[in-house]
Amino acid sequence: MKRQLCLRTALLVLMLAALPASAQDQPAEGMEGMPPMGPPAEMQALASMVGTWDAASEMRMDPDSAFMPFTGVTQFSYVAGGACMQMTFTTEMMGMPFNGVGMTAYNRETGEWTETWVDNMGGYMSVYRGKMTDGKKVLTGQDYMMGQVWETRITTSNITPTSFNWQMEHSKDGGKTWAVYMKSVYTKRAG
Repeated sequence: MKRQLCLRTALLVLMLAALPASAQDQPAEGMEGMPPMGPPAEMQALASMVGTWDAASEMRMDPDSAFMPFTGVTQFSYVAGGACMQMTFTTEMMGMPFNGVGMTAYNRETGEWTETWVDNMGGYMSVYRGKMTDGKKVLTGQDYMMGQVWETRITTSNITPTSFNWQMEHSKDGGKTWAVYMKSVYTKRAG
C-alpha cells in the first residue's frame, strides 16, 4: 500500500514537471478573478518599521489618576514572507516583567489594517481594525478588564522613518466618550 502511494506521488510529480511552463502559470480551473497572492503592496509602507525601537510611555488605570511613566523596547520584523509585521514589546510594569506580541497586516479584501495583541498580563488576544487616513492609523476593537467590555481606539500618528506617536483610548459608554489610558513616543535605534 505504501509502495503504491509512493509510486503514485512520484508519477504525479513527474507529470507536473513535464507540463510546459505556460500551462503551469495558468490559473487553476475556477481560479480566474482571484486577487493577487502574497503580501499586499500596502505592507511595504511598513518597511521603515523593521528594527529596534525605544518607547517612552505613560499609562494610567483610570481617567482620574495620574499617568505613570515607563520605558520599553520594541522589535519590529516582517513574518510570513512579508505579509505581516510582528512586534515584540518588553518592559517592566508595576514591578513585574511585561511582554507582548502584536501582529499587523493589511486586508486587501476589506481595505483595512488589522492588528492583534496578546501579552503576559491580560492573557487574551485583542483584535483591532481600521484605516490609515491623513497620515494617522486609527484602529478600534474591544478589550476586557475586570468583567467589563471596553471599546478601544488606538491611534498611531506623526509617523516618520525614525519616530511615531502611539495612543490608546478606552470608552466605557459604547464610544460616546473616550479617555486616554496609554501613550507612547517611539524612537528608532540607529543601525
